[in-house]
Amino acid sequence: MANQDSACHYQLLSSGSEEDTYLYLKYFADEEWRKDWLKQFPDHNMPDPEDPPYDRDRLLPQPRYGPPSDLPLS
Repeated sequence: MANQDSACHYQLLSSGSEEDTYLYLKYFADEEWRKDWLKQFPDHNMPDPEDPPYDRDRLLPQPRYGPPSDLPLS
């Protein structure tokens, strides 16, 4: 039986291809990630950041639980 406080995360953009990297850097990477990427790959042609073309995240299922029940509350 699964723990009711558990969650599963799927990385949908994870093949590591040039196209997937481009899409991640353009639509999803924050400024800190983009700066770190350029430190590692200074010759990379960084795309300008844009909002994703579709607003799908708000439609994803959300957890209906609070903090884990087996941890003491602070």
